[in-house]
Amino acid sequence: MIKLHRASRGRCLLALWLLLVLPVQAMAARLLLLPSEDQPLYRQLVEALTVELGDDSDWSWRVLDADAELSASGLEQVDLLITLGTRATRRALAVPERPPTLSVFIPRNAFEVLLEASPGAREAQAEGRLSALYLEQPFERQLALAKLISPNAGTLGTVLGPRSIQDQAALEQAASRLQLDLLVSILGPDANPIQQLSPVIASSDAFLAVPDSAVFNRRTARWILLMTLRQRIPLVAYSRRYVEAGAVAAVFSTTATVGREAAMRARHWLADGELAAPSHPELFEVSVNPTTARSLRLTLPPAQALADQLRRLAP
Repeated sequence: MIKLHRASRGRCLLALWLLLVLPVQAMAARLLLLPSEDQPLYRQLVEALTVELGDDSDWSWRVLDADAELSASGLEQVDLLITLGTRATRRALAVPERPPTLSVFIPRNAFEVLLEASPGAREAQAEGRLSALYLEQPFERQLALAKLISPNAGTLGTVLGPRSIQDQAALEQAASRLQLDLLVSILGPDANPIQQLSPVIASSDAFLAVPDSAVFNRRTARWILLMTLRQRIPLVAYSRRYVEAGAVAAVFSTTATVGREAAMRARHWLADGELAAPSHPELFEVSVNPTTARSLRLTLPPAQALADQLRRLAP
């Protein structure tokens, strides 16, 4: 039997104590954040996410420059990759050997396109190694906001373009659940957006703007806002910017809510060992334009009250 000197026994006990304590830091999950661009929006997203993660000893994180090289060897020391935006997600999916990847702030359609174009991406999603927190709010929440703003609305109009046409079935289902008749016009590649929008707006009780640059862009947004105001049709949009421009209201994500929810999903991965399925955000904010509401002769509660009602009504 080997006998330990008292000093040796003390060192062994100290070593054992260190083994029990140090792994908390040594085993901290290594998180890499990859923004799509070096722009203020993405810097705000990074800040919001890292603030939510805080000084939690479960994590060690770093940010990769938007234009830095991304390779399999460079990702060997990464446990979880969070991509911010479509470009960053495309770059990540181009690397065959990559860690579990959470795509944040990406339109659902863009994520679906990347899944189809990236070998092994569908399998990675099925295995819980690839997921997404979509940019846009679910249709049922947007339509619920339209109903709150215009309770007597029976027909909701919208125009879908090349990207958003894939959402037609989901939009129809949401309208049916909320007992709204949906009036949809499909914008072809050679169609005139203004000419096609005019009859839809004229035949609707409320109008939903969907994020599709072929339909809603700088050139058409002004005309759409003018047409809905002239027809006294409430326009429900998908961003605070459109509300500031004249839409009556919008429900949307902010950098703060995206950061909070991305951190929640990262913690879920840490606890369960796999990423939750891709989905729309659970967190959101509402913005209203009181001037537009008065022009439409609508009496609206404050934005926070509308948001509270949506949390009770919508998914």
